[in-house]
Amino acid sequence: MLSRPWRYTLLIMMVVISAASVYVSFKRHAEATRILSEDIKTSSWAAAQLEIDYLHFQHNLAMYSEKLVSKEDMLLTFDLLWSRVNILSIGKETLQFRQLEGSQKLLTDLKGLLQDAEPALVSNEQVSPERARQIRDGFARLFPSIRLLHVQSYNGSERMAGIDKAHILELDTQYFMLGLLGSGAFLVFMIFRESSKNRHLAMHDALTRLPNRVYFKRSLEAAAQDADKSGLSVAVHIVDLNNFKEINDVYGHAVGDAFLIKVAERLQGLAQGKNRAARLGGDEFALIQGGIEGRNEAEQRAWQICEVITEPLMIQDIVFYPRASVGVSLYPDDDGNITQTQLNADVAMYQAKSEQGMSYRFFDAQMNEDLKRRKQLADALEKAINNNQLNLLYQPIFNMTSGKMVGVEALVRWHSEEFGTISPEEIVTTSEQAGLANIFNHWVLTTACKQAVAWHTMEYFVAVSVNISPSMYTDHDLVSMVEEVLESTQLQSQYLMLEVTEDTTMQDIESSPHILRGLSSLGVSLALDDFGTGYSSLSHLKSLPVQRLKIDKSFIQDLFDSPSDLRFITTILQLAESLGLNVVAEGIELDKQRIALISQGCVLGQGYLFSRPVSADSITQLLIPQSSCVDKLQGVVSNM
Repeated sequence: MLSRPWRYTLLIMMVVISAASVYVSFKRHAEATRILSEDIKTSSWAAAQLEIDYLHFQHNLAMYSEKLVSKEDMLLTFDLLWSRVNILSIGKETLQFRQLEGSQKLLTDLKGLLQDAEPALVSNEQVSPERARQIRDGFARLFPSIRLLHVQSYNGSERMAGIDKAHILELDTQYFMLGLLGSGAFLVFMIFRESSKNRHLAMHDALTRLPNRVYFKRSLEAAAQDADKSGLSVAVHIVDLNNFKEINDVYGHAVGDAFLIKVAERLQGLAQGKNRAARLGGDEFALIQGGIEGRNEAEQRAWQICEVITEPLMIQDIVFYPRASVGVSLYPDDDGNITQTQLNADVAMYQAKSEQGMSYRFFDAQMNEDLKRRKQLADALEKAINNNQLNLLYQPIFNMTSGKMVGVEALVRWHSEEFGTISPEEIVTTSEQAGLANIFNHWVLTTACKQAVAWHTMEYFVAVSVNISPSMYTDHDLVSMVEEVLESTQLQSQYLMLEVTEDTTMQDIESSPHILRGLSSLGVSLALDDFGTGYSSLSHLKSLPVQRLKIDKSFIQDLFDSPSDLRFITTILQLAESLGLNVVAEGIELDKQRIALISQGCVLGQGYLFSRPVSADSITQLLIPQSSCVDKLQGVVSNM
């Protein structure tokens, strides 16, 4: 297949050839037309008109001698013949006629006869029949010459030479037209080919070759229209692979991609007739099942999806046992809107996912109630953000060897009058799903920065860490927002640390380093949160301008249950040291965990052993000379 530069070069060449062919064809055709036009308009046409005028005069003269026409009619044809002879005798346009052999002599003889006959014909007296016959006989002697000249004007040597030249020019034109048609056809082929290729790429997933989300949406709408006409139903199956991230984490993206391709092939095998499979993104697939009579057929297909996916597959000599969660919804049975039907299937899929293992679930009304709650919760969250009804607590981060506080992490809390206490995870999830991530993160960041400035005003120069939600990182201009908040709160950038999860940076590997460098250029510090639970590679980690790694609390809690966890933490510490990064261990609850971490070289820690998340006022009480910080903190915590 030609590379892009070669394709462009070839297209340019075809355009040049096409343009040249058009130009030369036009010039050749114009020249041929000119030659034929001159022959027809000058010599051939003139000879024909001369013969016509001559015959009209002879005819009227004979009729006049028999007294069948008036003298005026006869004189009219006489004057026309005189005029024709005069026109042919002078002028550029009749030059081609005068160049015919015998034309000059003929014109001279005609003039002589016309001059001889003129006195008798134009006098007031009637011309005798005898005189009329004499005049007619005189002109009759020239008829063979007139006829011969007329014939020569069409097929004489001069005319044939002109016609041959015109024929050659037209033949050349045909050759150039073939070049034009050939280059034009090639251009049209390339345009259609590129257009078809672009349409295919726009409608299909590059990895699995399945229809993508755009194509799936169109197919879904078409299936709904068919169902409306036929009175049948459409089942939408949303398929999400379980624990796919672990495959990427353990075996790498090449194996993960191969895994997705195999699953796509299995689903494609079920996409027969009015069925269509698609990849919606990541490890999420979908299958449209059209023309069914009800739930039983949809349930059979859902079971088939589970069966084909759970068959073992081998990649690079590794045997995998895929599992997936399938959500199913029927149109118009569950909802008369096909888009809502897809959303219903998505809700059912998440319900199936919560049950673990390989399972499928059909959408039901209770799930709809859950959807309604999420919508109401989203509305309440937006109101809470706008009315400043959320609350920030701060959990200290300590140097575990000196006992000094080195910073705080801002953690959001929300107690809703309608829904009660909402967990931080649900707050973040709701903000992401409801499109509130931008205003939510802006509120958290602004509130935390204002509090840090308040502490600095009291000369307690403590740094604050703020977590950034995934959609804020990937879907919004995070750098501009942070810059705007720093400017509006007047916080010095070195006192702000932003925390992003390892998985968040992997959502867009190409853009992640660029985004983080933009944040670093503002002077803020960066931390990679929940490190060890994601699937980033060493090369990816090296490309990220972060200053801190935060070991996920799950590894700390299992520290003494599995010896491998301690080795894993040791590996992280060694990796961080080689990259010049500091490390914070999260979720420390026991003193023996603190001791074990210190023994491995981990200096910074965070957890209930030191402090739960507390209010800003409680942190203020701790921001006294650091020598007594830990004692004061324990007193605050014990009184909570």
